[in-house]
Amino acid sequence: MKTRLLLFFFACLTLAAKAQQAPPTDPVRPVHIRIFPNPASSYFRIDHVPARVTEVYLYNLIGKRVRHFSAQPKAYYDISNLSNGLYLVQFADASGNVVTTQRLHKR
Repeated sequence: MKTRLLLFFFACLTLAAKAQQAPPTDPVRPVHIRIFPNPASSYFRIDHVPARVTEVYLYNLIGKRVRHFSAQPKAYYDISNLSNGLYLVQFADASGNVVTTQRLHKR
């Protein structure tokens, strides 16, 4: 029951995050960002940081923002003191518009 409830909340958060996404500036080239390692234990990195992405936000499954990072190429984003579980990683531009959202599993 607990697992089903968590999956329900995760699905709701995913839908809410997708509803907040701004349309891409160039519809021909969608934004593809890969988080690795995933699952992660103490840090994660981003494969490619598009120029328009300036902020990285981490949300837990309840929707509470638990971390905020400035997007930097080749940076290590520390998550060592977060609890194990699923998180949403939201990438935003300088205006705060969501570019894309990815899932991150913390072990």
